[in-house]
Amino acid sequence: LLTCSHALFKWTNFNTFNLENQTIFDLVVIWYRSGYIMAEHSILVPLASHVHSKPKTKVSIVGVGSVGMAIGFSIMTKGLASILALVDFNEDKVKGEVLDMQHGSQFLHTCNVIGGKDYSYTSHSDVVFIAAGARQVVGESRLNLVQRNVDIFKTVIPEVVKYSPDCIIVVVSNPVDILTYVTWKLSGLPRNRVIGSGTILDSARFRHILGQKLDLAASSIHGYIIGEHGDSSVAVWSRVSVGGVNLSTVYPKFGEDGDPNNFKAVHKDVIDSAYEIIRLKGYTSWAIGLCCANLCAALLSDRNVVIPVTTNVAGLYGIKEDVFLSMPCVVNASGVTSVVNMSLTDSEKAKLHQSAKTLLETTSVCCFSKDAYFQLQHWNNTLVLAISSFRMSFRLLTHVFLSIVLAFYAHLCLLFVGYIALYILPFPCYFHSLGQMHLTLTCMPKGVARLAPFCARIGQKKREVDRVYTTKELVRFFDSY
Repeated sequence: LLTCSHALFKWTNFNTFNLENQTIFDLVVIWYRSGYIMAEHSILVPLASHVHSKPKTKVSIVGVGSVGMAIGFSIMTKGLASILALVDFNEDKVKGEVLDMQHGSQFLHTCNVIGGKDYSYTSHSDVVFIAAGARQVVGESRLNLVQRNVDIFKTVIPEVVKYSPDCIIVVVSNPVDILTYVTWKLSGLPRNRVIGSGTILDSARFRHILGQKLDLAASSIHGYIIGEHGDSSVAVWSRVSVGGVNLSTVYPKFGEDGDPNNFKAVHKDVIDSAYEIIRLKGYTSWAIGLCCANLCAALLSDRNVVIPVTTNVAGLYGIKEDVFLSMPCVVNASGVTSVVNMSLTDSEKAKLHQSAKTLLETTSVCCFSKDAYFQLQHWNNTLVLAISSFRMSFRLLTHVFLSIVLAFYAHLCLLFVGYIALYILPFPCYFHSLGQMHLTLTCMPKGVARLAPFCARIGQKKREVDRVYTTKELVRFFDSY
C-alpha cells in the first residue's frame, strides 16, 4: 500500500516528502474503500460509499396446491414481488416447489423464492394469499366445502396475522365468500384489509364467453358478475357494454327470458364452466392464478383499480347483515377503499338479496354458526391460555425447587472442599475474639471462607486466640475440639 501510495502521489504530481507514512497509508485505505484502488482478486469495485436499497415487496402464499402454485408462478412472471414466500403443511412438497421455482427464477424478473412449513417465512408480508383448503370434488358445491375448510382456517389465519399484522389477506379457498367472513372474524383486521378473490374469475369467464358469442375480444367487453362466487351469482346484464354502447339498447331482451339470441345461457355457462374443468382435469388453477396476480398488482400500487372482489357489503343495497359478497370495488395499497355504487334493476337487486340469503343460511347451519362459533373459539382460546399459564407456573416452581436443591448440594460441596483445603493449603489464618470466637480467614479462597459459620461453633469453648496460625497448627487446633 505504501508503494502504491508513493507511485500514485508521484503520478498526480503531489509532494510526498512532507507526508508521514501513516498519513499516506490512511489515504490509500480511504481510496481503496472508495473504489479508486482495485484489489488483485476483487470481483466488484464499489463506487458508492452509502447504498440505500428500496423497500422490498413481499407476497406470501399459504397452500402450495395447484391454485397456490399458479398464483405464485403468475406473480413471478409479472415481476410483482421481490420476495415470494410459500408455506404448506407438507414440508417436502413446499421445499420441492421452492427449489423448482428458484432454479427457474433467473429467466424471469428477479424474485427471491423462500418457503417451508413454518409460518415465520411469511413475516412482514405486504399481501398474503390463502389458498389452503380441501379440494372441491366432482359434483360438490362450493358451499359444501365450508365445513372442511373452516377447520383448516382456524389454524392458518392466527399464524398469518401473528407474523404479518399489517398485511392484506386475500382468500382464494372455496367457498371464498364464507371463508372471507371467517378470516375477517378470526384475524381481527379491518374489513378493508380482508378480501376474497370473489367473482374476478366469474367476470372473466363472463366476458370471454360473451366475446366468443359476439366475435369480440374479451378485454373489449365490460361486464360484471356480482354476489356469490358460485351457483347463486348475479349477472348484471343491464350494465354490459362494448365501446360505450350498452348491449341492452341493442338487444331489448338482453339476458332475459324470451331472448332470441339466448344470451341468458351465457351466465349458465359461466357457472358450469368450473364444474366442467374439474370434470376434465380435476381442478382449476391457471385462470384463478392469473386473476390473483392481477389483483396483487392492484394491491401493491395506488392506481385505484376497479375489480370485483369479495368484501363486507353490510349497509349496501338494503343488506343489513355482515355478509361478504363480490361487488366492483376500488382496490389499492390500502385494500378495498370503496365500493362502486352500481345502478341495479329490481330483478338484479332481488337476485343479489337471494345470493346474500343463501350465504347466510349456509353460515347458520355450519358448525361455526356465526357468533356462537366465534364465542366458542373465544372460550377455547381462553382455556388454552389458562392451561399454558398453569404449565408455565408449574415449570417455574419446578425450576425454583431444583435451584434450591442444587444450591444446597453446592453449599455442602464448598464446605467439604474448604475443610479439605485446611489440611492442604499452606497459608496463615488469623483468629480474634469478640465475646465469642469467630474465624476470620485471610488470604484464603472464597470456598474456604464458607467455613466461618461452621468454625464459629468452636467459640462456645470461650477460648480466646489472638495470633497467627499455620495450617498444621490450625488443624491441631480443630482436632482438640
